[in-house]
Amino acid sequence: MADELQKLVLRINEANLKSKTGKGRSLTEALSLREILILKHSIIQATANSAAKPPDRYGMKEIRWIKTVDVVKLQKEADDPARLIREINGEIQAANWQIEV
Repeated sequence: MADELQKLVLRINEANLKSKTGKGRSLTEALSLREILILKHSIIQATANSAAKPPDRYGMKEIRWIKTVDVVKLQKEADDPARLIREINGEIQAANWQIEV
């Protein structure tokens, strides 16, 4: 079974490298671009979520919290990679219907 799995993974990787999406990218390129966009989006979103979260250890009167980032701006900034992720997912899915492994 392990040998069959290895052969299947190799065929999939070869197909991803040789096959093109509707925008002319190889599937390998589209998949790697999607991973980078997901990483960028998660970093921006995590930063915004962290900055928007109220302090939970101390009372509001004990420590004065000063925001150093603009949460609204970060949330808007996260919208662009999220849109690109949706677009590239559609591109990948459309290409997957056309490819024979």
